[in-house]
Amino acid sequence: MIYTYFKIALRQLGKHPLFTGIKLTSLTIGLTACLLIGLYVQHESSFDKFHENANDIYRAVMLYSFNGEEGAVEVTGNKTVPALTANVPGLEKGTRVIKFENVVQFEDQKYEEANLYFADSTFFGIFTFPLLQQGRDKVLTEPNQVVISRAKATQYFGNNDPLEKVIEIGSKEYEVVGVMENAPDNSQLQPDFVASFYSLRAASPERETWWNANYASYFLANNSQTLPALQERVDSYVDQIQGEAGMQEPDYLAFRLEPFTDVHLHSSVPGNFVPNGDLRYLKILGIIAILILLIACSIYINLTNALGSERAREVGVQKVLGASKQQLFVQHMGESLVLTAVAMLGAVGLLVLVLPFFNSFFSTQVSTSILLNPVLVFASILAWFIISLIAGGYPTILITRVGTALVLKGRYKLSPGGLVLRKGLVVFQFAIAIGLIIATLVLNGQMRYIQNKNLGLLTDQIVVLPADQKVIDQLPSMKTQLNQLPGVLSASLVYETPSQIDGTYDAGPTESSQSYLVKALPIDQDFIGTMSIDILAGAGFDQTDIARSYDYQEDSTLLREIIINEAFASEYGWEHSEAVGQIINFNGRRSRIKGVTNDFHFSSLHENIQPLILFPDQWGNQVLVKISGGDMGASLSELESLWNTHIDHRPFSFHFLEEEYDLMYKSEMRTATLITIFSSLAILLACMGLFGLTSILIARRTKEIGVRKVLGSTTFDIVKLLSKNFLLLIGCSFVVISPVVYLLMKNWLNHFHYRIDLPLSAFLIAGLSVLLFSLLVLTSQGIKAALQNPIDSLRSE
Repeated sequence: MIYTYFKIALRQLGKHPLFTGIKLTSLTIGLTACLLIGLYVQHESSFDKFHENANDIYRAVMLYSFNGEEGAVEVTGNKTVPALTANVPGLEKGTRVIKFENVVQFEDQKYEEANLYFADSTFFGIFTFPLLQQGRDKVLTEPNQVVISRAKATQYFGNNDPLEKVIEIGSKEYEVVGVMENAPDNSQLQPDFVASFYSLRAASPERETWWNANYASYFLANNSQTLPALQERVDSYVDQIQGEAGMQEPDYLAFRLEPFTDVHLHSSVPGNFVPNGDLRYLKILGIIAILILLIACSIYINLTNALGSERAREVGVQKVLGASKQQLFVQHMGESLVLTAVAMLGAVGLLVLVLPFFNSFFSTQVSTSILLNPVLVFASILAWFIISLIAGGYPTILITRVGTALVLKGRYKLSPGGLVLRKGLVVFQFAIAIGLIIATLVLNGQMRYIQNKNLGLLTDQIVVLPADQKVIDQLPSMKTQLNQLPGVLSASLVYETPSQIDGTYDAGPTESSQSYLVKALPIDQDFIGTMSIDILAGAGFDQTDIARSYDYQEDSTLLREIIINEAFASEYGWEHSEAVGQIINFNGRRSRIKGVTNDFHFSSLHENIQPLILFPDQWGNQVLVKISGGDMGASLSELESLWNTHIDHRPFSFHFLEEEYDLMYKSEMRTATLITIFSSLAILLACMGLFGLTSILIARRTKEIGVRKVLGSTTFDIVKLLSKNFLLLIGCSFVVISPVVYLLMKNWLNHFHYRIDLPLSAFLIAGLSVLLFSLLVLTSQGIKAALQNPIDSLRSE
């Protein structure tokens, strides 16, 4: 019986290859979208769950209030881990982790390494990075020890045993005491090297402090502990050390424990080593994928219903011959199951083809191997039945309820309810297409605004180079020669790039005991000119200011020169010229405002520009070089040659400052691109469905079209007749979806402090685009029908 039903299903599907192809293609595209987004969402949701103790690992977030100003940061002082581990029951062990970028050298091999971690010896007892080789029972227990990843062991040592080999990190030698497995792609921690924390000066007990927050702090809790109980004990202990930490009410210091597996998607505080994901965008992508699939299902339903009159005769004959409703239901659902199964197989094949491009676009390593997971196999089978039921259930029920007598007399017609459903599905399809187009236009408009907005400083011509003491020593002579290169305009030493200003200091009026936290950046005398920042009042730093920076540390009575931005001046109610010469307390010493700069962006456009202080210093971690905007390739080549002449201890490694700013909006840009792709798919599917539906309806009205042609109707009249109802439905789609998308996109734009106004033109463009595509489909079909010989049309029945 089943075999017979299967043959009948194949015969029916092959009877109308065009409509079967439309249904199959739409389902395949919809399922591919769901599988692709599903794999990505699963990948993002699986972050850090591979650790054996994943459910018992917690990250400490430092909370503080300073003169009424509250904050939360992802780093803590170096005292947090040893103090909490020793005094909070239930916290078995903890580890401090800090990341550096430095040069690693073995013999004649020398590389700039970005993923160099320093951690306590408990690191491998908390996190699951299996040690493939180790030269002793315990690793990282002594200074100058390092564990390297399998990939780096191969890179530096080839097939030779790396254990007990000595590598140079910066200017210090480290013994390789272990080889660990490479970190998986879904890990917040991506260490290539883990060196012993005892190698750092900060490891000395006398240097432990609750402040100088530079360290990620992780804890492993006893698996019998609950987070509320642990948090209560942490709070109780920290309450006792407020005085030790220098806090007086109402100021406070606190630590919040966050489940490690929740940090990537659910924390409001940034990730320590890998940027957090954005749960909102995952939800958006998931909803879009489901909507695409629902469009495909609605196409299936509409085309199946439209072919109902032909199938009704078949059902009528089957009923006369004794077929029951149950048998008819099984037969017609079988067709849906077969078509959906073929679509799912096609979706898997298409997924394999597009996944490499998807991984490249998202910089991920999502693999199709996860599809073999038993849970996902079961979920896929369940989805097969559900989709088959959604797509084929209603048409099957409708066709099996056909009255035998009406059908055999040729009086079968779709019920009013069926007509309403058909029109509703058309409205649904085009509403989704219009909504996605509007969202795409708004997203892309905001992204263009971000990319083209004047940030108040130069980014696209700024090359960022790493700095250390040896580089700083060579920098004066390098600057002299840099100024002689035609492709290089200027250079500056800075503690950190202006897109990543993390330093927070206290500042306030001299006549007040109160101070406030403010962002501040140590710079040299060339920073403002190199970055093309405008001085609105006063002057920038000169060589004397920089030379005296060390004197400030020795003599607290010296008046330090500082530069502020417009936001800082506004905070104190000063005009630009009025601010120059004002004396304030900055970082515990009296300081004089020498100049006022324009408000340049040193954080995401999601946030307002905050007050900022620039102060002179002779130390820095980055060298910023401004190159000419002409032949950048030649300029970089000149810069590399000069670098290699002066710097022999680290390779020439650079990136553009513009790349750092672009990273702030990576999630939005990816989402905008994906929504653009899915919008195109939605329009394609909607037009495919419209094409199939009009083909069926025109075939039914062949005789009517012939009569109208004989009575004098023109081709335009025929096209108008066939198109007007569909165009009315598309208009309804626009009216239905516009208010919904308006509210959603208005809410999304509100997440940006600097944003475009919601463009009403996006709604007009979306509506006209869909209308144009629909008109092309309807007109082509209508013209084809209108040009048919009336004699052939009148003979069609």
